[in-house]
Amino acid sequence: MRIAYLVGEYPRVSHTFIRAEVEGLRARGLDVATFAIRPAPPDELITAADRRAAADTWTILPPRWGELAAAHARAARRSPRRYLATLALALRLSAGGVRNGLWQLFYFLEAILLWERLRSEGIRHVHAHFANVATAVSLLVAHFGGRGWSWSFTMHGPTEFDDVSRYALAEKVRRARFVACISDYCRSQLMKLVEDEQWAKLEIVHCGIDPSTWEIPDRAGRGSPLEVLCVGRLVADKGQSVLLVALAELRRRGEDVRMTFAGDGPERGTLVRQTERLGLVDAGPSEGSVGQAASASSTRPPTRSAWRASPRACPSCSWRRWRAACPW
Repeated sequence: MRIAYLVGEYPRVSHTFIRAEVEGLRARGLDVATFAIRPAPPDELITAADRRAAADTWTILPPRWGELAAAHARAARRSPRRYLATLALALRLSAGGVRNGLWQLFYFLEAILLWERLRSEGIRHVHAHFANVATAVSLLVAHFGGRGWSWSFTMHGPTEFDDVSRYALAEKVRRARFVACISDYCRSQLMKLVEDEQWAKLEIVHCGIDPSTWEIPDRAGRGSPLEVLCVGRLVADKGQSVLLVALAELRRRGEDVRMTFAGDGPERGTLVRQTERLGLVDAGPSEGSVGQAASASSTRPPTRSAWRASPRACPSCSWRRWRAACPW
């Protein structure tokens, strides 16, 4: 069986779990072709595995106007009624407003181009990660493809749950063949949005790791100072700022605590300023983005790993820390 995986950008530093998922499916004998809406930025391709994945990934953008026009011409000739129905569906799924309607039109244009590519490669099922543009495009691809075509997606959250209408979550669940939910919480939020006859398609599939790639180190004799490692994108949703406040409080109480942040993102400047304000000159984001192999080596030394309390499921880097026998 040959299937497609579609992501907004692939691969990215924060998408190592998707690459591991693709590799795991291939190891089980499934033929998985990777697609992306946009190519990943060069600075996201940290490891050789990332660069190989990028080279093997077909991207919709930047637009190739001749190819785009030819795909739409063929699609319109092939089934004019379904072509117009797919365009109407794209516009109907808009959250309202000129801007949202325009983006839905873009998704329609991208979907027909992807449909043409999948058809030429003999692919009839596409799986998307994240309830954003990738799912919007996948839904339209399967709708235009008609009988014999299907799509599915992995629901992560929690951002999309803040505005379910904007992301058309209920309609996406109804039209998907199945939905992989990364946690019980995630599944429960989708259950609230759809009819109970849709619940059976909501499967829980946790983000995991390959245990054979991680070694359990000898931690005998480890003592103070307390070393804390936080691995993740530097975004407000991850809550690193709360961790810095906790670090400052522990030191105020006389605890000998050291902290290392591995990751990068838009909140880097804010976190650096916060460390200066709290007097944590040796803390704050320092390592930048790291690949999975580097993350493996980074997860061995700490005596504690930071895991934020959040509705979102445990990130895969937390499972790596667990596998590395870090006590919680």
